[in-house]
Amino acid sequence: MADEPIIVVRDLAAGYDGIPVIEGIDLDVYPHDFIGLIGPNGGGKTTLLRALLGILPPMRGSIEIMGLPVQKGRRYLGYVPQLAEFDHDFPISVWDVARMGRIGRRGLLRRYSAEDDQTVRQALERVEMIDHAQRPIGALSGGQRQRVYIARALAADPKVLLLDEPTASVDPEIRGSIYELLHELNREMTILLVTHDLSVISSYVKTIGCVARRLFYEGAKEISQEMLDNAYHCPVDLIAHGLPHRVLPEHEHHQH
Repeated sequence: MADEPIIVVRDLAAGYDGIPVIEGIDLDVYPHDFIGLIGPNGGGKTTLLRALLGILPPMRGSIEIMGLPVQKGRRYLGYVPQLAEFDHDFPISVWDVARMGRIGRRGLLRRYSAEDDQTVRQALERVEMIDHAQRPIGALSGGQRQRVYIARALAADPKVLLLDEPTASVDPEIRGSIYELLHELNREMTILLVTHDLSVISSYVKTIGCVARRLFYEGAKEISQEMLDNAYHCPVDLIAHGLPHRVLPEHEHHQH
């Protein structure tokens, strides 16, 4: 049902070597949400994604996905990691990268089926990369590679797409096209996005939260003064510089 959350996080604490990076996290994610998560480096944004993916076991609290514990429910998630540099001579094709998204659906040792191939083809068509299917992944631009990684996530037939800094290593003129693609995908699936790219997400996300050890999320698009104060502990004008004012709450000296 549309009014039932598909991800429920309660009192979550997670971290490394027994030391929590995030704690007291409560979050409800609903169908067709498009949530942008901001926050300082080291604040726990990626740690939260890793916990949602079942990679990092909770130290405390619980995560449910589609009413299931995270280890079972994570099959409904598609994940797009940060765009990393790699050996450009590595001989793997765009098609083979996208087809990796089917492994979670069919198991590691089973042969790919005609259904798998159809799903991969549709995923590459969705991101407008089907014409590059036989090219080596290393021959692509950063923006093209990111589209292929989104296709890999789509090949898993996810209900929710998780993305970690999807445009961090992409040329500025390409960022808009990546977000336009996500905007289209949001018609069919829920998106949870970690980013520093406030100037772009302001045009596309529906709600914004901030992760700084705790989660400051009010289910709204405005970045509240309280959110900034709690998360960044620095003057708001340093954060707001150069951003569209519509992202920030109205204030007395607003000028057009």
